[in-house]
Amino acid sequence: MKIILTITLLLSTIISSIAQIIYKDSIAPKIEITHWINNSEGMSILENKPIILEFWSTWCGPCVKAIPHFNQLTERYNKDITFISVNSYETKTNVENFLLKKPMSSFVALDESENLKNAFNVQSIPVTILIDKNGMLRWRGITSELTDDLISTFLTENKFNDIYNKGIILDQVFSASSLENIDYQLQIEYGDATLGKGITTNSEGEFFLKLNNYSIYSVLWTFSDRFDLKDNWKFEGNLPDREIINLMIKSDVEIKDELDAQKLIYDITLKLAETFNFSIVKSEEIQSIWYITPDTSQLGKNLSIDQNLDIKVLEQTDDYTKYQNLFFEFLASVLSLRTKEKVEYNPLTAPYYYDIIIPKSNDILEIRKYLKEEYGIDMVEKREKVKIKTATFN
Repeated sequence: MKIILTITLLLSTIISSIAQIIYKDSIAPKIEITHWINNSEGMSILENKPIILEFWSTWCGPCVKAIPHFNQLTERYNKDITFISVNSYETKTNVENFLLKKPMSSFVALDESENLKNAFNVQSIPVTILIDKNGMLRWRGITSELTDDLISTFLTENKFNDIYNKGIILDQVFSASSLENIDYQLQIEYGDATLGKGITTNSEGEFFLKLNNYSIYSVLWTFSDRFDLKDNWKFEGNLPDREIINLMIKSDVEIKDELDAQKLIYDITLKLAETFNFSIVKSEEIQSIWYITPDTSQLGKNLSIDQNLDIKVLEQTDDYTKYQNLFFEFLASVLSLRTKEKVEYNPLTAPYYYDIIIPKSNDILEIRKYLKEEYGIDMVEKREKVKIKTATFN
């Protein structure tokens, strides 16, 4: 069976239109600020008003892009709400130098100890959190989705326009239709994109796979990649672009045979099709496949210092993403999603992990040129007959 690696990927920046999550009857953690950049009134600004916390950094592209919007909201509603932009990642000097070029209308605070970030479970940025004047968490989402309508409705009616899905979609035990004496639990719930994206597996004594904050498309692609199904997906119809889900598959029976694992995943794929109302048609066609062929002799200087750490995004801008502990199977997955080309890597040895920058381009030839020149990572194109599964959403 294909080796399944355990990955916890906390993306430094995530943008998604399903990120608005409603929190009710939940007491907010205590707000403790270590240093203020532009606040002479101190902690008194936290009294008698609702508070909006925005977690951000200067190197986070979506955070910087959201500043004009957050400035507008601050200027419009600062009499009724206290707006605070919290930086948990950088020094006072870095933040002050940045603000000289790009001023912020909100209060700006440093969270150098990361106590505030940890208390609010901020795993990816930008994240915006609204706390009412009674200290209750009321809303958490992506900064750009904090709209005038949402704020004005909150101020006038003390509620939010709850139009975003949340909660359990499916939680049921099934018998595998193509395998004897194997039951599995399938749990699907709406995700919270502000908490990052990750994969967890456990192959000791059970079958276990959990995907957090994946689009339905990414779930299907991950199935094909992880279980060596050798097929591609196409998506048509009324596409569920806003749906981000958490999916958990668990069976007390350990499945070691690759073919049995593929049968189980196919069974689960049919359950997903039934749940999210799409049909699957199989076909074959000739397609280009790009195989990653690294020259590891050139990559020595890019080896990650600690080979036991999980993959992590260190920096993200409009032009590139800087990864720590990246391995080539993950690189293939990233490039496939970004370029819409089929990119694969066939490992010959145990994986090594590298610190690598990937340009934000959708052009496979442009990315290939950059990776080859910078790191000696080439991609070879081959024309092959591939299996196609077309998912048509009704």
